[in-house]
Amino acid sequence: MAVWLQNVEIEIGEELPVTWRYFSLEQNNQSQVSEKRIWENSSVKTRGINAFRAAEAVRRQGSDQFKVFHELLLNSVHKERRDITDSEVLKDIAEKAGVDMNRFTNDFNDSAILDRLAEDHFHAVNDLKIFGTPTFVFNGHNPVFLKITLADIENSHDLFKELIHIALDRKNVLEIKRP
Repeated sequence: MAVWLQNVEIEIGEELPVTWRYFSLEQNNQSQVSEKRIWENSSVKTRGINAFRAAEAVRRQGSDQFKVFHELLLNSVHKERRDITDSEVLKDIAEKAGVDMNRFTNDFNDSAILDRLAEDHFHAVNDLKIFGTPTFVFNGHNPVFLKITLADIENSHDLFKELIHIALDRKNVLEIKRP
């Protein structure tokens, strides 16, 4: 999805006002069984918690730093197939993003950093009824779940405009899915 959004930005010649939020698919799937927060259970190994901690630690250093880190993180996992559960891999990505590594390490290890995950996750689930990723939220409401392939990334802006139109103007469209 991030690659598609980058293509939209290239086509329109400007940066989209995107705010990335956190949503734990593992927590959402587990909540069917238990009310425990998966990120507070040290005996459970999760795929996304360390990446979340790293991203939030970088976000504390500024939105420009976060944007660079986020792109490097996505490339690392999707193109380079690196293991982003490994904190050493995340430190390497943070270093490449040019962040203050002492501050990064302190923030990464700050247990309060998980408060942001909880806030974003439970707002998504309880207030917006989000069930999966990627989900777009326009104007603070109007969530739309969208999965696309990048087979045809040309005309990304046209598809983005259609998505906004459906989310904001087509209240009767509740779900679009293909098997």
